[in-house]
Amino acid sequence: MTSLTFVAVLALALAGWAVRLWVLAQRAEHLVVLRLDRGTFLLARQPEGRYLLINPFRAPAALVRFEVLLTRERWHAFRAALARPPRWSRTAAHLH
Repeated sequence: MTSLTFVAVLALALAGWAVRLWVLAQRAEHLVVLRLDRGTFLLARQPEGRYLLINPFRAPAALVRFEVLLTRERWHAFRAALARPPRWSRTAAHLH
């Protein structure tokens, strides 16, 4: 694979990741796009829950913050699942 192909594949992967995050952030209302007569404005949710008007050049930072939030939620869900006893043991206890 040539270096140009590698760069192109890397750029496409990064673009796909960014588009996926953009859609997820809008669905979770972490990033809100306002289209008004005077222009388009981006609002990003802050950790305390308030929205802040952001510069479009800061949108990638808001998306990274959202990805960190998603990763943290997944980690807590994984830890909670490990803390619970497995379902098959409760089911097996009723069978015997």
